Amino acid sequence: MSVMCISYRMQNLNEIEAERIILDETKVRSVLEDLLSSTEIFEAVVLSTCLRTEVYAELDRFHVGIENIYRVLSKHTQIDEEMLARSGTVFLEDQAVLHLFKVTSGLDSIVVGEGEILGQAKYAYAIAQGLKCVGPQLNLLFRQAFEVGKQVRQDTQLSSGITSMAHASVAIASSHVGEDFSSKVVAVLGAGQMGKTVIKALMQRYQIKDITLINRTLDKAKMLADEFSVKFEEFENLGKVISNSDVLFVATSAPEIILGEAVMTKAMETKVTPMVVSDLSVPRNVATEVAYVKGVTLFDINDITRFVEKTKEAKQFAVHQAQEIINEKLLEHKEALKFKGVDSLVSDIVEQFNIIKSEFMKKRLKDKATFSKDEVEVLLNQLTASVIHLPVSRIKENLRESKDQRFFEAVRYLFNLEEY
Repeated sequence: MSVMCISYRMQNLNEIEAERIILDETKVRSVLEDLLSSTEIFEAVVLSTCLRTEVYAELDRFHVGIENIYRVLSKHTQIDEEMLARSGTVFLEDQAVLHLFKVTSGLDSIVVGEGEILGQAKYAYAIAQGLKCVGPQLNLLFRQAFEVGKQVRQDTQLSSGITSMAHASVAIASSHVGEDFSSKVVAVLGAGQMGKTVIKALMQRYQIKDITLINRTLDKAKMLADEFSVKFEEFENLGKVISNSDVLFVATSAPEIILGEAVMTKAMETKVTPMVVSDLSVPRNVATEVAYVKGVTLFDINDITRFVEKTKEAKQFAVHQAQEIINEKLLEHKEALKFKGVDSLVSDIVEQFNIIKSEFMKKRLKDKATFSKDEVEVLLNQLTASVIHLPVSRIKENLRESKDQRFFEAVRYLFNLEEY
C-alpha cells in the first residue's frame, strides 16, 4: 500500500477547469464517499480551496487507485478523465509527505507563508475524519503536517509581511491610492472566507473604518458585518455602493461574471473620483472590459500573483529555515512509519498466538476441569507443538529453497539460540 497525492493548482488550469475543480463542502463529502467505495482506496482526504484542489489517499494498487480517483473527480467536476490526468501533479510516498508538509507550512502557496492554508487543511482533515475516511496512515501524516505548519510559523519569519492573497490585494490598492488610504471609502463584495480576510487586513493593517459589505445572501452579509461592526448592503444596490466608494474588493465564490462593464459604466457616471477594483476571485468575477471604463483601475488575480512573486525575495532566509524544518520532520515521519509497522507486526503475532490458544482450549479443555501433573505436561507439549508448527514449517521451507545463511542466523537470533 502507498500514500499518494494528486494536486490541481488553479493557475495551471484554464478558466472552465479552474471553475469546476473547486469543490464546496457538499461535493467534498460526496467525493470522499465515492473514493472510499473503491476497493483500492483505503483512506482519503480532499483539500479544496479557491487556489487548489488536492486528493490525498492510501492506495493498494497505484495505477488502478489513481484511475479511480480520476473517475470520481470527473463524475463530480464534469472534467474529462484524460484532462484530469494531464492537469494534475502526482506525488507518491515521500514526495506526497513532503508536498503536504510544504502545503501546511505555507511554502507551496502563491503567497509564501500564507496563514489560511493550515486552517483549511485542518478543516479538510476534520471532514474526512467525520466520514471515517481517515485511518492510521493519513491520521499520522496529517497530524505531523499540522505540527510542521505550526513549528515553521513559530520558528521562522515566513508568516511575516504579506501572508495571503487578500493582504496582497489590499497592499496593491493601498499603493495605488496613496498615503491617505486609511480615509478612503471601501466596499467588499463577498462574505466568505476571502472577504473576511480582506476586511481584517483593511481594519488591522490600514485602520480603515468606512467599509460596506455586499453579498448575494443578505443574512450572510449581515452576520459578517455585525462581526466587524461594518455596514452592509443588498446585492441589488451594488451600483449605488460603487458610486459612493473609492475601492472595491471582489472576493466571491461565484462561478461567473457578476460585475460587468455596463454596471460599472453607469456607476461611474455620477462619480468624480477614480475607482480601484481588485478582483480576487477564481474564476474571475469582474469582466475584463471593466478596465476600460473611464476612471477605473482594475487588478485581477494575475496582477496580485505577480505582486506576490516580488515579495518572495525578502523571505528567502525564512524559506531556507522552513525547508530545513520540513526535511527534519520528513525523516521523523519515516521513523514513525517504521515503528508503526513494528507495532502492527507485534499485534498480528499476538493475535495469531491467541487464536491458536483459543482453538487449543476449545478442543482439549472443554470436557475437563481438573488435570493431573502428567496431564498438564502432555497438554503443554501439545500446545507448544501447535504454536511452533507453522513457524518451523516456514523455516524449513525457506532454508530448502534459498539456503540463505543470513536467514538462518536471523532465526537463531530471533529465538535467542546460542551459537553452535
